[in-house]
Amino acid sequence: MMGSVWCWGYNMDGQLGVNGENSLVPCLLERFLELGSGTRSEVPLQICSVKAGGMMSLAIDNLGTLWMWGNCPLESSSSEGGFSLVSSFTPTPVWDFHGHTVVKVACGNEHVVALVTAGETYKGEDLVCFSWGSNNHGQLGLGDKENRNRPEIVDEFNKDSIFVVYEVACGAFHTALLTHKKRPSETLESMCWTFGLGENGQLGHGTTQSASSPQTVKELPQYVYLTSVDCGIG
Repeated sequence: MMGSVWCWGYNMDGQLGVNGENSLVPCLLERFLELGSGTRSEVPLQICSVKAGGMMSLAIDNLGTLWMWGNCPLESSSSEGGFSLVSSFTPTPVWDFHGHTVVKVACGNEHVVALVTAGETYKGEDLVCFSWGSNNHGQLGLGDKENRNRPEIVDEFNKDSIFVVYEVACGAFHTALLTHKKRPSETLESMCWTFGLGENGQLGHGTTQSASSPQTVKELPQYVYLTSVDCGIG
């Protein structure tokens, strides 16, 4: 059972990855077992990490593939090119990242942010930040409030950026990232960046304004290494 996924709770939009009603006890998500037994790869498919948002669930496997299920921002033939959230009761791979390795991912109520390698394999300082989904508060960090059905690069953290993104977290409608400068750098300069809904001060910018582009949280200590970050609802 190594690398298997168990889910329980509310299942209206398929966020448990199984057809059926809510589950009061943990149930095994057999989809990944079926894929693992059917692969010809010498390395069996195993899930390395999982994340859950409002009504969606995410997982990264040991091959660096990102899987999504539940109420997800996925392309749909019925959306006619517009934005829509699609209920999926079966884990679906995000094919946009084929040929790359997804290292970390986070999700809010209706948006997803992923750290993905620029090349095929993870080399330590080559992660690019992608975001997609609902963007009504600027939580995608793309400089506007337009929704996205497919992943787009956050310009401040593309492959040519001077910053390395190493942590990501999402609240319901905002996002937080941790970065440090790429080597060689004379100082550590670990920084926290936030964007999205700010009406309760959750961005840490000293205001209650929202932000559609990444901004640093200036009141944190300087010249220290920030190890982790997380977000609540608001």
